[in-house]
Amino acid sequence: MEGHPVPRKLETDMHDVVSSWLARDHPIPEHWKPHTDPINAMPYSELRDLGVKGCTDLARQTRDTAMRLESLSRTFHALSGAIYTEYRSALDNFVAATNMASLITLPNETLSRIFEFVVNGDDEFPVRARRDAAVTLSHICKYFRDTALSCAELWANITGNSDLAALCLSRSKNVPLDLDVRIGYSQRGIPETYHFTFDKLLQEALNHSNRWRSLRIQYMFCKGFDDSDTDFIRGSEFTEAFRGLDAPSLESLLIESNSSLLGACYAYTELEGWRAPNLRFATFEHYFPLRFPALANVTNLVLSHRLGQIPLDELVKDLSRMTSLEELNLTIYGGAFPNPDANPTERTYLPSVKILKIYVHHAGMPFGMMSPTRALFSSLFFPELEDLNVTLHGQFQKKYDASGFEDNG
Repeated sequence: MEGHPVPRKLETDMHDVVSSWLARDHPIPEHWKPHTDPINAMPYSELRDLGVKGCTDLARQTRDTAMRLESLSRTFHALSGAIYTEYRSALDNFVAATNMASLITLPNETLSRIFEFVVNGDDEFPVRARRDAAVTLSHICKYFRDTALSCAELWANITGNSDLAALCLSRSKNVPLDLDVRIGYSQRGIPETYHFTFDKLLQEALNHSNRWRSLRIQYMFCKGFDDSDTDFIRGSEFTEAFRGLDAPSLESLLIESNSSLLGACYAYTELEGWRAPNLRFATFEHYFPLRFPALANVTNLVLSHRLGQIPLDELVKDLSRMTSLEELNLTIYGGAFPNPDANPTERTYLPSVKILKIYVHHAGMPFGMMSPTRALFSSLFFPELEDLNVTLHGQFQKKYDASGFEDNG
């Protein structure tokens, strides 16, 4: 019936039905009764007295009544659905209006706490997602924007676009910062094999290192850099730029690198001069900061390492300095064979480690007496270990009797 005028008779019937319902709580108007009352069974003699014409008239009358009520039923059913849809829409409007009224009376301090929970309530969210949440909240309305801009904690997630990052840094005032930055590298010619490009964001963030709470650095491979790029620096300059940083508030550090370089472009001593006395959580993927003083304060270390990437003796030496380490999650991948001369020769004690998780992916590496994997683990001793989880993955080239291995505690 949509798009067509309602027949006058149907409109009148609808009016009569609604009036009857409102007046008598019954859908059938009183003057329709003779035609809608149930037909009772009758003796055959009365049926014969009714005759063919009487029966035909009665059938026509009941048919007309049924069609009349069918039309009404369909119309009222469609009307009921349409009204219910409008009701749901009106209810949504009511909820929105109520929320708006509540926001007007909601103290600015309470709204700020809500915003902070939305943006920073879950540390598992990436820095970029938290930053985007703050930007979204500030674009909803003027009241939200004024509140968001007054809450420095919302703008402490620094990453991505350098202009937006600079804006976030200015809005964050003096609160601790969570950073996610990238450093590009490219293979070049002599005299320095690898050249780097700083993320512009990192250049700006270095000036705020005293406020760093967490830092994630990603080393990204690039095909090449334009020599006119103002961010382009040589490897030695890159190392120098990282030396001597003061990060007294840094609690969590994550450094990710491309495993294919096998240490070719790093000295792994970029953090040698950093001061980070409050560092507790560290994650290093295909990178390990040798001679990093703050390692002594780390309680939780996640390390992914490809054999041959870092000299084992230096790696073990630095692990021995981690006197506060309580949980170690170590992943070892097969790679180029390390120099046997760089294998550790003495045992290293890690007395504070309570939880140790080891995942070894051999990828064809031998697991025997001369195995670099064996050289690493036979040098480590965990006298107070309470929880050990070891996973070995790959094809072993040879099996060795258990008697051929020394007791490692």
